[in-house]
Amino acid sequence: MTFTFTGSCDLPPCRIQWRWFGDGGSSLGTAMGEGHEISYTFDAPGSARVVAEITNSGSTNGSASATQVVVVEPPPPPPPTPTPLVASLSFSPTSAVAGEPVTFTFTGSCDLPPCRIQWRWFGDGGSSLGTAMGEGHEISYTFDAPGSARVVAEITNSGSTNDSASATQVVVVEPPPAATTGAQDPICVVHESGSDRLRDEATSDDSSGNGADECDGDDKPDDADDDLPLGVA
Repeated sequence: MTFTFTGSCDLPPCRIQWRWFGDGGSSLGTAMGEGHEISYTFDAPGSARVVAEITNSGSTNGSASATQVVVVEPPPPPPPTPTPLVASLSFSPTSAVAGEPVTFTFTGSCDLPPCRIQWRWFGDGGSSLGTAMGEGHEISYTFDAPGSARVVAEITNSGSTNDSASATQVVVVEPPPAATTGAQDPICVVHESGSDRLRDEATSDDSSGNGADECDGDDKPDDADDDLPLGVA
């Protein structure tokens, strides 16, 4: 802070001394310096009574003083830490399956917005230069075939040098689940005329009329004796 003496001297040369009084200072005042103009820094916030005293060079050393109260504010908070240019990513679901979409999310930060975020993957079945997946903070992408894919998210800022950063994660793409077949109909053994024959319960209709017995809940033909041997294939 700069302090300037704006008074006058009757018998030069005059001596101008500066002191301040207040909380944190000496009861006799804290010396600030001498001269028509000084620069002084207060160490702490508070209220300071600044006194400028001028003394002439006469035989009686006549003097005069002026006082002003200075309110010292606390220093401003430090500026926020600049946001760094950082690349990181996540994806869901973490168990990727061929033919099903996967959501990729950019979780890094941009130092000089707007930033451009590009996605590519490298691996078997893709281009040696990488296969484009899309742009933006979040994308959805479907891998066509199972395998291992190295997914790269690259962020580029809008500065004059277009600084960039990239992050990589390996995604293991599983094959789709195999198609399921219908349940097999139970097979029962029908005892007929001293021999066993296999008959599908679902196709128990015998157009000839011979052996058209159906399997009941205990895998026996309805008219079979309890002591006849039965089995399930």
